Amino acid sequence: MQAFYNLRIATKLLVSFVAVLALTAVLGIVSVVQLAKVNQMSTDIATNWMPSARSLLEMRGLIARYRSEEMQHLLSATPEDMARYEKSMAGLWSELDKTDSQYEKLMSEPEEKKTFPEYVKALGLYAQEHEKVVALSRAGQKEGGRRADPRRCVAAEPGDQREDRSPGRTQRAGRPAGQ
Repeated sequence: MQAFYNLRIATKLLVSFVAVLALTAVLGIVSVVQLAKVNQMSTDIATNWMPSARSLLEMRGLIARYRSEEMQHLLSATPEDMARYEKSMAGLWSELDKTDSQYEKLMSEPEEKKTFPEYVKALGLYAQEHEKVVALSRAGQKEGGRRADPRRCVAAEPGDQREDRSPGRTQRAGRPAGQ
């Protein structure tokens, strides 16, 4: 340390300036590396997670609208109204199929890949229950169609947990109630 005190003032200033410059350069390099990680994470969120979440929300909305149309079908009194709701439900179902395929392309996590086939299976069960409900509605057995309660076949999205309204049953999305 004595050697530093024996240096001329210009040399001391030069050494101090070089030390500050070196510390600033190290800080800049560390900052750039960390910002690259943040950029990668934000890019992953923007290109993977947000579109995936958007698809799930769209699927949830389409299923809710489909259920609403199904109930409107049950409440319809005329064959013309029933036909209109059936046409609307067919359009919603095709939109749901399209959204399902978009979501399937966006899946990246193992849990998503595990849950999605369960969801597809439950959606197929829902479609079968729906056909029964529409047949009962067309036959004028509106009360039987209301009691069929197709909601117990599928929840709104993969991984969603909801209670079935049937007594003593709980369901998990992708699994029929009681399994």
